Amino acid sequence: MFRRFYPVEALIVAIVLAIVPYLLLWGSINRLLRQRWKLLYLGTSYEDFYNCSQTFSL
Repeated sequence: MFRRFYPVEALIVAIVLAIVPYLLLWGSINRLLRQRWKLLYLGTSYEDFYNCSQTFSL
């Protein structure tokens, strides 16, 4: 039933399963951590951070 191994196909599947979720989650997690860092360490409110992030590209 499963007698053949396709190395190129295995490589493509490994890349899709490893890199695609990383790319999808990286931006969201990075944005969340930046918000928390700014709130915790700089003492600004969420509204101040939101207005700042609208003005500047972090």
